[in-house]
Amino acid sequence: NGSTLTLDGANLSLAGYLALSGSGSLVRTSETVSAAGLDLYYGASLTLGSGDVIRNISIYGGSLTATTPLALDSLSMYSGLLLLSNNFTGTGGPRPWGLALTGSNTSLLESYLSQNLIQFTGVAQVGVLYDSVSNMTYVMAVPEPSTLIFTGIGLTAVGATARRRRRRKSNR
Repeated sequence: NGSTLTLDGANLSLAGYLALSGSGSLVRTSETVSAAGLDLYYGASLTLGSGDVIRNISIYGGSLTATTPLALDSLSMYSGLLLLSNNFTGTGGPRPWGLALTGSNTSLLESYLSQNLIQFTGVAQVGVLYDSVSNMTYVMAVPEPSTLIFTGIGLTAVGATARRRRRRKSNR
């Protein structure tokens, strides 16, 4: 409570849960954090990045920032903030989702989004989709209308060019 844990070149790996409360924080540069779960209480904050593995997260008033896509088995939010910061990209290129949660959790995630408990930076709009094949619920970036318009124009131009080439071949 109110303490700072500094990782100086050593990775943190816990079989159990990592709990931060008060003004507690975890300071690190390139070290990774691995834990069965994370509990963030009022006033505590943590930033997760590439290589961090935490599958179960509970936020009771704390603040969690993730800079890469999060894949979770469980997420409980009572207050506080989960900020997904430009995390639709990651190792291996762009990802169509910023948050994935095991099971059918569309209502839960939509509720968190509508209460602004989950927020995104770097995207204008997000949507929630359940995939029964993977049994995962995804929070995905929704393209802006201008992106869809330019994609449509580009596909129309490609189609017209292909059609013109076919006509030229058939007229020879």
